[in-house]
Amino acid sequence: MKYGKQFIIPLAGAAPGSCQSDYHIDSRFFEQYPENEIQSCDIRITLNLIRQEDSLVLVFGLSGKLGLICDRCLDPYDLEIEDEESVLIKLGKKGEASGDDECLPADVQEIDVRQYIYDLILLRIPFRRVHPDDESGQSRCDAEVLRRLEELSQKKDTDSRWDRLKDMQNN
Repeated sequence: MKYGKQFIIPLAGAAPGSCQSDYHIDSRFFEQYPENEIQSCDIRITLNLIRQEDSLVLVFGLSGKLGLICDRCLDPYDLEIEDEESVLIKLGKKGEASGDDECLPADVQEIDVRQYIYDLILLRIPFRRVHPDDESGQSRCDAEVLRRLEELSQKKDTDSRWDRLKDMQNN
């Protein structure tokens, strides 16, 4: 089976009710999204699709780890994620959706959940990606890089023109 077909769920002729699908997300999944910063991935996703008369509810359970690059020391680290998220999709005419709701035609034949999975994973990545602290509260970043950063931040080579402007602002 071509990679990606497992993310397409047929809806044609499906009666109201629920069905469950399990996915393993690895680095191959992110090859179709070249602009991401994920180095590696090992995530298990459980999708419970609940079909109702006029809507679909997608309940995603995510569990696993992402390989990222630390913004502070540039070493790789693993970010553990575990979460559950629901997505409501209304079935009706295009444009009937209100607010943040998504709307698909009532006669939709299938739904591709790849973009939902991609978005849910990316939303779990913190804005500032740094190694988590250990149990004693110490940084797990590369100690040599942290020492060098501290040295560089201590140097105060300033331009005297800026110093004069700062003096004017303080008066």
